[in-house]
Amino acid sequence: ISLWTYHHAVSTLWWQLIIITLAAIFLSGIYPAFFLAGYDPVKVLKENFSRGKSGIALRNLLIIVQFLIAAIFITGILVIRKQVNYMAHADLGFQPSGLINLRVSYDRKLYIRIKSIPGVEYVGTTSQLMGNSPGFMKEIKYKDENVNFNIATVTMEAFNAMRVKLLEGRLFSPQYGQDTINSVILNKSAAKLLGEKVIGENIYENDSLQKHIVGVIADYHYEGFDKKILPTVYALLKSHGPSLTTTNLLIKTSPGQYKKVMASVHKIWNSLYPGYPMQYILVNDSFRQVMGDDIRFQKIVSTFTLLSLILSLMGIFALSAFMTARRVKEISIRRILGASLTDILRLLNTNFVVLVILANVLAWPVAYLLVKQWLNGFVYRIDVPIMAFITAIILSIILTILTVSLQALKAVKANPADALKYE
Repeated sequence: ISLWTYHHAVSTLWWQLIIITLAAIFLSGIYPAFFLAGYDPVKVLKENFSRGKSGIALRNLLIIVQFLIAAIFITGILVIRKQVNYMAHADLGFQPSGLINLRVSYDRKLYIRIKSIPGVEYVGTTSQLMGNSPGFMKEIKYKDENVNFNIATVTMEAFNAMRVKLLEGRLFSPQYGQDTINSVILNKSAAKLLGEKVIGENIYENDSLQKHIVGVIADYHYEGFDKKILPTVYALLKSHGPSLTTTNLLIKTSPGQYKKVMASVHKIWNSLYPGYPMQYILVNDSFRQVMGDDIRFQKIVSTFTLLSLILSLMGIFALSAFMTARRVKEISIRRILGASLTDILRLLNTNFVVLVILANVLAWPVAYLLVKQWLNGFVYRIDVPIMAFITAIILSIILTILTVSLQALKAVKANPADALKYE
């Protein structure tokens, strides 16, 4: 249900962004048309509307609105990229590289034959793995207190295959016969929930079935970063019976042995299960699939950020061309009186830069609320980065200065005599 909800939310946002963009394009043309159509042509021509307060206010307002939208998109994409980058490089609590997940129920014959393949380091199975984590909550009794834990099953080599981090105690081992009967391992969240050192302690199921805690492992991500890692009790598959049989058969391959190992696995599969297709996936690919919606969302926002910037810069370019043409005589006189190129560029850029800064400042509260709401959808997330807001305003100022300066350079390079010959 949650996955459907996420897809629905992304689809809805996609259409909302399209509608907002089309509405912005429509209003950017229709509003000035109606606004200007309301003026008396004779009065406009007589009083020079382009120099009037109404004309200036309208132009300034349009610039502020355009860059306000652009600043929101720029800030948003910078935050999204940072969160996606955080997830892509986060410590998962295990090592997915070289780990193959064969989608099949545990079969002793298959296990033994795969284990004998050269290049296979470990073969194990777990009910808690990225992309496929069935499980259920169960009430466990610990020192006269009842606590709800997530129950997961593994085989002897599962944690070795996944390279999970051992924090305390030990992992399951064939050297300890009781492991197949009553030993359990907790993750860090489960151990923390019990509130003290737990190695060597006992927990009870149904007030009678005693389990001995032999180790504590680090929490590892088995779902997306929008899901909390549950306090989990891990027991060997044999000690829990067929009700928790897993369909994740893990094959840990040696570096560079993936193709050879999979060729052998295919042969074994076809000999044991002829006519049944073998389903498998690299655990690294499972992780990428879990992140797929977030990466697609990043691409959507990137597209609209680019469109918003292009529209804003087109407006700045057109308006700066108009302003430069209107002030060409002033620029020529300033040049004759000794004004430098820097002075001319400062003259033409100052007003635009002030408007862009104002637009960014106005965009900050809106952008903060939007990115904060988006980040709240993740249990494991970054803090809202201040640098995203600073980068947005710096980028806006730089692009504005470059755009306006292109027009200013044309005016500076022109012959002053051509502009003043009729004066």
